Amino acid sequence: MTSGTMIALAQAGGGRCGECGRLWKECNEALDEYLSILAERDAARKRQDYDLVEAFEGIESDWLEKCENSRLAIFAHESGHILQPAGKRRQSSSPEEILATELLPQ
Repeated sequence: MTSGTMIALAQAGGGRCGECGRLWKECNEALDEYLSILAERDAARKRQDYDLVEAFEGIESDWLEKCENSRLAIFAHESGHILQPAGKRRQSSSPEEILATELLPQ
């Protein structure tokens, strides 16, 4: 299953508003670019073009950070959808704490 397929499945289950779609699109684009950079870096490594491999290290790190930031933005936004219908106030931005809140008996 490709990253685009996994994201499409998540979007189908979680697309609740326009902002959801925008955030998922942004995350998908960041992930696609990151994977493309990894593939290019791997190809440079196979060609033993170590200058290019080294040049890709910083770019790879930047795109990995963009992927992580996109994932966190989705989590922050989606947690609002999860907690608001139940009348719960979001008191944490931690995935573990929000999950624990959802699992506690009411």
